[in-house]
Amino acid sequence: MPERQARRIFGVLENRILRIAALIGAIALIIATAAAAIRWFRDFSEGQHKVQSPQAKEATVLARLTAGVSSERFERDLMANADVSRPLPGGYVQHLYVRPYEYVQTTADQGGTVVSLLVLVTDRKFRPRLSASDVEFAMNATTIDQGIKKWGGPNLAAGYCAAHKSGYFERAGGYSATNDRYLVLGVTDIGTYNPRSRSEGIDVGPICKSKAVSECDASSSGDQSAPIPFAQDFLDCFTKRPDGQRLRAQLRPNLVVVTAPGTDYVPQLVDIGEAGIAAAGKPSSR
Repeated sequence: MPERQARRIFGVLENRILRIAALIGAIALIIATAAAAIRWFRDFSEGQHKVQSPQAKEATVLARLTAGVSSERFERDLMANADVSRPLPGGYVQHLYVRPYEYVQTTADQGGTVVSLLVLVTDRKFRPRLSASDVEFAMNATTIDQGIKKWGGPNLAAGYCAAHKSGYFERAGGYSATNDRYLVLGVTDIGTYNPRSRSEGIDVGPICKSKAVSECDASSSGDQSAPIPFAQDFLDCFTKRPDGQRLRAQLRPNLVVVTAPGTDYVPQLVDIGEAGIAAAGKPSSR
């Protein structure tokens, strides 16, 4: 083969090899770019999923609240100041905080220590998970009998039906060698009335329709003037009735009260500040 022809063939082959190499390089660049785009989209999507919804953010705030700390510490954890404060008998001071989906209320003693924490949820779709003495429950989800059972069962109960002030409540725990806190779970329509829709945010129909609530008497052992008229005879009657047991298994509490360790139970600890709620206004979700 002549030398000139051989060089021409070699040049053609070299040119083709260079084109193939360039094509391979372009393909590799496309693959790398696509892989980077996929990684970016995956990271972006995961980041989007990690962004908490407003209800999830509020539930996170509630989860870190507890009784037994100073009012100043409590407000730092809540990142809010009280909207309404009022004195209570016995030297206690009640502080009310209007939140997006609920009211938060504390009762502080004369030294400024939060001796009880009350959360009243007004939106039935809001289901924050709270904990008390390492026992977790979800408001508007865990039933009253489930939540109270984890604390050894109820030791007092109360139930009544009235205009914009109906509810059923159970108390458990106590200041003893095995449990140094009180827990109250309840369902109530206090503070949940929406004047626009003329309806309550929490359904108390099952309570008002219950014969167990209307027929069980609490007059002999309960203080009818107490904010929540807990009574032993009402509890004994209610929990022995099949319809009472069915209601306990149906009701999902929108109210919880947890006391500070070692706090003696007094009615002021569960006094729902209705006047303060009316003065402070509704949670923004309503």
